[in-house]
Amino acid sequence: MAGRSVLILTQPPFEGGVPAKTRILCRHLRALGHEVRVAWYATFAHDPDLNVPSWRLGRGWPASRAQTCFGDFPGIAVGAFLPELEAPYYIPNGEWRRLIAAHDRHIAVGGPPLVGNLLATTGTPGLLWCASDLESDRKDRVAAMGLGRRLVHDLVTRPWVRAQQSRVLGTLGRVMGVSSYTIGQLQAHGCPAERLRRLPIPVDTSVFVPPAVPLPSGVLGFAARFEDPRKNLPLALESLACLRRDGADLRLRLAGARPSDSTLARVRDLGLEGAVEFVGELGLDQLPAFYAGLDLFVLPSHQEGLCIAGLEAMACGVPVISTRCGGPEDYVRDGETGYLCDGTPPSMAAAISRALPERRRLGEGARLVAESEFSHTAFAAGLAESWRAVWGDLP
Repeated sequence: MAGRSVLILTQPPFEGGVPAKTRILCRHLRALGHEVRVAWYATFAHDPDLNVPSWRLGRGWPASRAQTCFGDFPGIAVGAFLPELEAPYYIPNGEWRRLIAAHDRHIAVGGPPLVGNLLATTGTPGLLWCASDLESDRKDRVAAMGLGRRLVHDLVTRPWVRAQQSRVLGTLGRVMGVSSYTIGQLQAHGCPAERLRRLPIPVDTSVFVPPAVPLPSGVLGFAARFEDPRKNLPLALESLACLRRDGADLRLRLAGARPSDSTLARVRDLGLEGAVEFVGELGLDQLPAFYAGLDLFVLPSHQEGLCIAGLEAMACGVPVISTRCGGPEDYVRDGETGYLCDGTPPSMAAAISRALPERRRLGEGARLVAESEFSHTAFAAGLAESWRAVWGDLP
């Protein structure tokens, strides 16, 4: 079929799991011959000039700004009124309506389902690809809010975005969850089973490959925006401290963020100076080498929709030690690709100790699962099935 104009509606495409899967989707659709454009809500933190907060009401209108993302994909950031309340990001203003009307096909990509409200409110047929329900996604961030912000969230934002989530799950044509965990969460919030499909984020097993020569041992690793409370970095640090107190000569290598003062203080308090290395944010081309230098990938999160970093590590032949935090339970299999553990330092330390002598066998199993179950071929077939269910043709 002839290429379509496809609008991807998403969050700011700068860092994290949602931009990673949005990039994969954009490249896939372009390879099929479609004209792809990315539109995202402009957060006040990234684009204050595009938004009109309460203290500037009556002195301007939300604006938009064209720019590129993921290399050379055309994109546009769209502002809103009252960004401090969050829910207005997901209300289609004039610019959103113009963008939606100008394209043939529409796919919303998010963490929770909220960005899909831009389609649900306008009655636009579309797909939603998401990772979590609303409450699971924000539980830890809400707990970290100050009193004033928490009151605004509980009294205004939470009921508003809950209503938006209900509208999306009740009306959008097809909802694709990245994991079995996601599917269960969305179904519990009222999304009919017949409109739900599991669509994991694929991993490029031609890029993420095991190293030709094993590298020096004794290195654990984690790649994430680890200052996000949901990532639960303290568990990884405390587990390392347990292991080192028991005589294990292990180090922890962290990628994905600049450490906060409180994180550095925790490292000092645990006696881990010299045993924890912060390598900063890494580009896509740098990640394979990062994973290749690890014995094990540790995933200490409270909650994950899937965690693409865990799959990338597995494709590089690195076993994963993960808490029982949702999505990773689709691919972390005890004794096959790594081990699951409870969210306590002794439990994670024990799982690490158990996996280290089995690292080669578990790494081979991890690579096999990444290749066989999380390939681009499986992703393409799953997307095509949902596309056909909504629009009656193939992508």
